[in-house]
Amino acid sequence: MKGAIQQLRNSLGAIVLALLLAFVIWIAASLQTDQFADRRVSNVPVQAIHQPGDTVFVEPIVDQVVVTVRARESVLADLRASSFQATLDLSGVQTGEATTVPISVTCTSDQVRIESIEPQSQIVHLDAVRTMTRTVTIQVLGRVATGYQSVSPVPVPEQVRIRGPEPTLSEVVSVTALVNVEGAKKNVTETVGIQLLDADGKPVPGLEMEPAQVVVQVPVLSLAEYKPDVDVVPDVRGEPAPGYRKGDVLVRPATVTLEGPSGVLDKLPDFLETMPITITGATETVSRQSPLTVPANVNVVEVSYVTVTVQIVPILGTRPITGTVELLRVPPGAMAIPNPIVVTVTLEGPDAKLSALKTGDLLIVLDLRGYALGIYQIKPEVLAPEGVRILSVDPEMIVVVLELLPTPTTVPTPPLTPMPTPKP
Repeated sequence: MKGAIQQLRNSLGAIVLALLLAFVIWIAASLQTDQFADRRVSNVPVQAIHQPGDTVFVEPIVDQVVVTVRARESVLADLRASSFQATLDLSGVQTGEATTVPISVTCTSDQVRIESIEPQSQIVHLDAVRTMTRTVTIQVLGRVATGYQSVSPVPVPEQVRIRGPEPTLSEVVSVTALVNVEGAKKNVTETVGIQLLDADGKPVPGLEMEPAQVVVQVPVLSLAEYKPDVDVVPDVRGEPAPGYRKGDVLVRPATVTLEGPSGVLDKLPDFLETMPITITGATETVSRQSPLTVPANVNVVEVSYVTVTVQIVPILGTRPITGTVELLRVPPGAMAIPNPIVVTVTLEGPDAKLSALKTGDLLIVLDLRGYALGIYQIKPEVLAPEGVRILSVDPEMIVVVLELLPTPTTVPTPPLTPMPTPKP
């Protein structure tokens, strides 16, 4: 019994020794095939940490680095840019001073050794962020209408808060908003953007404003020695030629401003008449220049005359005209039978032109090109004289029968009967 146990112990020891030897051989073989190698990993993101409060970068910092690492090939195969963390510690950077800060990189795998970082450092320049309040200056562009006067503009709000890097804030010389009052006859209210300008009048970028716009109100007042917005009434006389009527009457300018003693201006009506414009017998638009008549001590400001345009338009009427349908391009070997062959066309146009129209002046056609034998409904095409509009065609569709031409029949000639010879 003891011999058997001893033999079993010897066998187990041999088995364990064989397993250990096999494991050592496997490890050695694995190490021989999984060699160390280097690899460059690009696009590793860089994160700035411990940045002092209320500071901004004067220039952008590097946002990615390239990391060269060494590890076994099996480990390198699983590496990604996300396997690394690159940081830029700004805790030691002072505002207003350019400082070289090293870039640190760590890896999620402890089997990786970092060989190099490109770039290894970054020059960092931080500026302090400050806030200041400035009054908005309104620059008025243009001129109000003659006879009016603008007074000092009022911005709402009157001040804005500006925030940004301290050196940039120091460049701001004026805070300006522009408003245009060209030709204004009443108070101007506009929402306009604010401009931050330097000593040369150029915009200063990189700053925040609150608000970025202001509402500007510019009061516009009427002057006592002027009477603005006086309507010009054209004095049009006569009638156009028969068959025509007077259309729209246009005046340019439609209103004028008068200058003179306030007592005289107050007594004048709110309109002025032109000199008479005659349109008797006119058949086309009439355009005339006319001066304005005012009292001797009153002047029309900036206007010597007005232009009056009277549109002369023909009087339109309607007239029905009947016409015969004309067949065009009947297929070879076919005959066309339209039903009906006469249609009624209602026309609209100047009375004089409609009265002069004759039936032959109207062309009503059916184009049969491309049609085969059969029965069709075809819309006729009507060609009317120039200046006349077609209102309706009755009927709108014409039934057309296309059939073969009939074959000519031969009528036999009867034999000639000899005439008897008369007796002597």
